[in-house]
Amino acid sequence: MRKGFWLATLVLAGFVAGCNEDTSKAECDLASKGDFVFSVAPELSAGSDPSADIDLSVNAVLDTVIASPNFTIPIISYRFRAVPSGSFGTRDIRLNDLLVNEQPDPAKRGFPVVQGQTYTLHFEMSQIVPRALSIRISDAGGVRFFGVNDWRPAGTTGAQIWENGYPDLTPDGQLKVVWVDGGCQTQDVDTDCYQEWTNRPLDFMIGNNGPMELWSGQEGTLGNWHFIVYKAVKVVAQAGCNEGLLRQNGVSFTVERTGLR
Repeated sequence: MRKGFWLATLVLAGFVAGCNEDTSKAECDLASKGDFVFSVAPELSAGSDPSADIDLSVNAVLDTVIASPNFTIPIISYRFRAVPSGSFGTRDIRLNDLLVNEQPDPAKRGFPVVQGQTYTLHFEMSQIVPRALSIRISDAGGVRFFGVNDWRPAGTTGAQIWENGYPDLTPDGQLKVVWVDGGCQTQDVDTDCYQEWTNRPLDFMIGNNGPMELWSGQEGTLGNWHFIVYKAVKVVAQAGCNEGLLRQNGVSFTVERTGLR
């Protein structure tokens, strides 16, 4: 009886290990959704030093929203008018519409904002190539939306913005993101351009809530916040390959307060 019991246990353990191995392999091969990318027109300036990081906050009214899903790169344009006008004036934030093929309603894509409402916009951008960038959109109730595209997560060597950690997602606490070694091997990518392209999961915490693990292309909800991970990859480009150097950003994600749409 004991011999049969241990044999069954070993068979079950092997089955579970095999399942875990298959799951890990599937996650290691997940494709990214792309990069969370936006541009501001006219461009924001760091002032007299063109190489300095941009760190800017402004109160602005949303005047118009125009979705252009048929462009070569689908975009959603948001025209914000600063209050008071100041140096920001009126500018368009043009967001790459990464969910255009997944969500037919444009009101459920992009930024969770409403025409005629005033928001506080906070931008952090690096000036090196590829640029790291983030935008935080807040209202009287706190943060509504936060999106990041960077080489590495905040607090990790290689992060270009938010080097000392991400801000609070008021009113629930500080956002912390940990890059985890998921045990993956580098994907089969262009070896002339990349030394490494390896999926790595991100562990998210907000205050004392979490961690919640998400891989490239996955999404999930933690407390009052919904996350989409567009890309979570360790990317190491080969010197001399411009395409690879322009795609070294390995971490792209967004988070928004639930119940806004």
